[in-house]
Amino acid sequence: MGLLALMRIVACIAFTVALNGCGGGGPSPASEVASYPLPRFGVWLPYALSDGVGFFSGTVRMPAGEFTAYGVITSDGLVRVDVVGSDPANPVAESQQFIGALDASGVGSGVVVGEGCASGPLGRFCGVAAPAQINGLLSSTSLRGSIALRGVVQVTTSGGEEIWSLDGLLQSGVGGNSDKDVSTDGLWKVFLAEFAQDKDVIMSIDAAGRLFFQSPSAGCTGNGTLATRVGGQINIYDVSLVIGSCDSVYASLNGSFEGLAMQILDYWDDYDTLNLWLSQPSGDPSPVALTFSAEFSSQ
Repeated sequence: MGLLALMRIVACIAFTVALNGCGGGGPSPASEVASYPLPRFGVWLPYALSDGVGFFSGTVRMPAGEFTAYGVITSDGLVRVDVVGSDPANPVAESQQFIGALDASGVGSGVVVGEGCASGPLGRFCGVAAPAQINGLLSSTSLRGSIALRGVVQVTTSGGEEIWSLDGLLQSGVGGNSDKDVSTDGLWKVFLAEFAQDKDVIMSIDAAGRLFFQSPSAGCTGNGTLATRVGGQINIYDVSLVIGSCDSVYASLNGSFEGLAMQILDYWDDYDTLNLWLSQPSGDPSPVALTFSAEFSSQ
């Protein structure tokens, strides 16, 4: 995807998530951020959280290697970030989603939940909601209309504590044409979804924001709604989705999901994509997260 590649090339950010478990110790997020190397370009300036709203693209570095990450931050501080798995043939497998919220100073909390748990090898966050504390910093960049984040990630896993770093870039997602119609109604080809293979799922969205899809390969049907966030950007949406009728392999996807979506408009208007970051409501004893994308097909 051209926009993602462009943002990764110019990415110069960081963002801090401290997954401390139940009252665990360890270095404070503030001290970890203070010791992290400054970016090599750009001027380090304070930004308000409202300046950092938009689509996030970057990488997460952890002991197991470096992984692609993408997500969204809303004007009222909700955060969803998907860390993509390492298998190019099945990037959904062993991925995980961070679900949380930030206050105006960039401090907040959330959880990490595993993805790709139905169809691929079980990742260490499958069926787990690992608690998280967040401390983030924002900076300027040399790319017009973008805001950078910087920090580190302190994660408590079943095998012990790890330190991750998250580097990326925030953009509005509107691209070069801010006057372009950002309506979501039409037909969308789903990809990077656990329930879809080779874009065999077509998702329909009507003018009222009602969505529907049916998966030939997994048997899943989805019914839900997209609603523009109050006070948020016009291309960021609240999502409610109910999935049912999945076959035995994908049965864990049956249930209610909620989350965020963001429409990405290409700078040269070559394509539109809709990215959705969803999870089952908090408190579920065996939580499931689901991230997928769709490219616009037709009205």
